[in-house]
Amino acid sequence: MGEVLKEVDARLEIFENRILPLRVQRESFAYHLDIELLERYYQDLWQIYIFVSPALYNDAHACKIIVDNFCEFYGLDKTTAYLKVRKHDFRLDPSVITARSLKPVEEFLFSEKGGGLPFDYTPTRITSALISKLSQDEQYRKNIESGSDSSSRIASLFDMVIYEEEAKKLNKNDALQKTIKDRIEELKSGKLSSRLFVERTAVKNISYSDYVKKLLESLSHSRNKL
Repeated sequence: MGEVLKEVDARLEIFENRILPLRVQRESFAYHLDIELLERYYQDLWQIYIFVSPALYNDAHACKIIVDNFCEFYGLDKTTAYLKVRKHDFRLDPSVITARSLKPVEEFLFSEKGGGLPFDYTPTRITSALISKLSQDEQYRKNIESGSDSSSRIASLFDMVIYEEEAKKLNKNDALQKTIKDRIEELKSGKLSSRLFVERTAVKNISYSDYVKKLLESLSHSRNKL
C-alpha cells in the first residue's frame, strides 16, 4: 500500500514554479487516468476486520446481518463490502438464488447425502406442496441467500405439509386440530425441529405411511403430557 501511496503523492513540477503531489495535478496531464486508477487501487487495498466468535462466523445469515448493519451505520456500499467478506458469498443475483434454492430440495428428496427422505415412495402431492411452501418461506430464502445449511428448514416444512394434510382429514371440532395447529406454528417459528432431521437413525428405512404415524403419535404424546 505504501508504494502506491508514494506514487500518487510524489511531488512533481509539471507546471513551472508549481510543485504539488501528483494526485492533485490532473489538468492537462496525459496520465491523469493512471493516477485515478492508482488511487482506486489504493482504496481497494484497505480492509476492516470485525472479529466474532467461531460459532457466529459459521452462521452465514448472522454474518450478513452484521455486514449489512455496519454498512448502514457508516453509509457504506453493501455490494463493495460483500466483495471483501471471507468464506460467505452474499453477492447472489435472483437467477443464482433460484438455482441454488432448487439444489437443496433435490438433495433432500432424492439423496441420502443431503440428509433427505428415507422413503422409497413419497406422494407427489406432498413433494409438490413442499416445493410450494419453500418458495414462500422467508427463512428458507434467507438461508439460500446467505449460503447457510437449509436441510433442517426443509425437513421442518416437510413435516408441516404432512400435518396440514392430516388436519384436512379431521372434523373441524376434533381436539387434535388445535394440537396440529400448535405443532405447525412451532415448526414454522423454528422452536421445534423436524423429527426427520432430529431422529435420523430412528426414521431410517421406513415407509412414508410409517413416518406419518410417527408424527401423529408424537402429537398424542404431547397431548398426554398436558
